[in-house]
Amino acid sequence: MKKLSMLLAVILAFASLLSVSVFADPYEITENDPVQMPYATPVIDAVIDENEGWSAPALFDNPTVGYFWAHQTLTTSADIYFAYDDNGIYVGADIVERDFVNAIDQNGNPADYVGNSFIPSTGEDDINPNGDKNDYGWNGDVFIFAIDPLRQFNEAGFMSNSDYTAWYCIGLFEDGSSKMYRSKVNYGEITNQVKLGAKTTETGWVLEAFIPWEIICKDAEDLGFGDVNVTEEDMVKLGATSYATVMYMDRFFDAEAEVNDTWGRYIIVPQYTAAGIAGPSSSGDCVCAFGLTLVNAGEQNGTQDTPDTTAPDTTVAEDTTAAPETSDTAVDTQKNDDTTKSDGVTTKAPVTTKAPTTNKNTSTTNKNNGNSSAQTFDAGIAVAIGVLVVSAVGIVYIKKRK
Repeated sequence: MKKLSMLLAVILAFASLLSVSVFADPYEITENDPVQMPYATPVIDAVIDENEGWSAPALFDNPTVGYFWAHQTLTTSADIYFAYDDNGIYVGADIVERDFVNAIDQNGNPADYVGNSFIPSTGEDDINPNGDKNDYGWNGDVFIFAIDPLRQFNEAGFMSNSDYTAWYCIGLFEDGSSKMYRSKVNYGEITNQVKLGAKTTETGWVLEAFIPWEIICKDAEDLGFGDVNVTEEDMVKLGATSYATVMYMDRFFDAEAEVNDTWGRYIIVPQYTAAGIAGPSSSGDCVCAFGLTLVNAGEQNGTQDTPDTTAPDTTVAEDTTAAPETSDTAVDTQKNDDTTKSDGVTTKAPVTTKAPTTNKNTSTTNKNNGNSSAQTFDAGIAVAIGVLVVSAVGIVYIKKRK
């Protein structure tokens, strides 16, 4: 009887582990609500004036971003604004850089993070090159915007960690000028093809940018391998919806080495990517991990000059119902992060695994419950089988001792 009690205790212990493995989620993301983009033409002067027609802000902060470079806690936050007109999209950001933050580190211990203030750029990025390619544009703090126009990359099945849209990288330089570098396609500086305004503030820096639809559509077509065909006319239709993301390449001054280095790379991601991977566990920078939804809302009174071509044709006598839209879910794989940078202010330590994001709020939406539940269920079955095996071993052991 005593041996049977011990066996039951072992089974109950493994059953408790089963419940943890099924329901525990080390990452939590609070997604931004879809951004209702007004039809407006803000002045690009590094002053985000709410009277110029900007959207309500999307948030870039601990609850909305994933960590994709180092274990340094996020010391930056931003309010991000959008608008659009017939010519292109407008992006604004009011960025706060905190020089001191007390937070829980990756080991669960309180830690002080100091020394990460705004770093202006002096030239092209020589800190984190990708071979002979320049992915991040500049060697200071870099604000990067990427868009999946009309969600066509998503709908065409671009689900792998190596599928990208163009990155539009904005840096503010020591002389007060601001510049944009395009990467992932048609690499190079495009400052003279866009409109930019940026300046430092008491708490960080602020930027405004205008990117023509012509550039966005051409870049999307060049990366779409024939599966993406976006027109400027489609991009300005009322209700047109695109996915997007914002990435922040955060630099700091390493006093020991006397050079600028990378503090961390942070990206707005969803709870679950379109491929069914938890946003913070994905590669973060791929198309299927975009965490913002941008919706053309028209002018603030709900109208715009562009006609709404989606209105029903009143000449059709027979009323038909469209079949529900479906999409295939592709399998994604985990991408290994680059080696981590400084663990504080001046010291560096290589890390081989990504630390769980901490201090995140409870998530409010779930973008692919089906896939997540399936993966959790499979893990549960695996552990359950393990429980049965252990139970069988226990029974055999008891019989041998008789």
